[in-house]
Amino acid sequence: MLEKARYISMWNIQNASNYLAAKIALILKFDEDFEEVLAYGAFVILHTFWSIVFTLIFGFIFKVPMEAVIISFAASILRKNSGGVHASTPNRCIAIATTVFVIIALFINQLVSLSMVVSIVYCSSGFAFSYYIVYKKAPKDTPNKPITEEAMKNHLRSKAIKTIHIFLLLSIILLFMYSKGKHEYLLKIMLSLVSGVLWQSITLTNLGSLIVSNLDSLLEKIACLVGGEK
Repeated sequence: MLEKARYISMWNIQNASNYLAAKIALILKFDEDFEEVLAYGAFVILHTFWSIVFTLIFGFIFKVPMEAVIISFAASILRKNSGGVHASTPNRCIAIATTVFVIIALFINQLVSLSMVVSIVYCSSGFAFSYYIVYKKAPKDTPNKPITEEAMKNHLRSKAIKTIHIFLLLSIILLFMYSKGKHEYLLKIMLSLVSGVLWQSITLTNLGSLIVSNLDSLLEKIACLVGGEK
């Protein structure tokens, strides 16, 4: 029983995914190939679930749950087609994402307190930068899963740019609604959307890789000190 708990704990996402896939494959008599598909699907679901949970928890702690979750939402959707730098383990990926999203959410709250002109400049600059970086850098693959076909690269890049189009349109709509009613939460949603897109675009650059790498190394040192995941 303790062994099962260890496998399905949030600290062993990969093990939990493999464990659940093996159990389902055994019960339903699936072959190894389908078991791998199940394991991957389970990993995506568990990783997404814990990412949302931690983002919400720390968002509530720092009183920015809405902003942090929207930033996470925007970044995740763009990342699907743009790719981006990866942390060395799933747990560190969650920890880094949670930290970054909450920090950006706190920054947004400060930005809202300034004039609407500042927010508009921030949004305009953020989208302009994102379009440029995604066009130049996307998709950013990994050494384990390199994208070699040029047609696939162009397809993913095109979808990533279309995703930015959608977020830009949503931001314009939110800005228009804010100008009519002056509801602060609309401005926060708009800033959160562009911030998610902006952060995901930064992860395609050398600066983004450096930030994630340094945070990854810091978490590794902390884990070693407390005897956790290496």
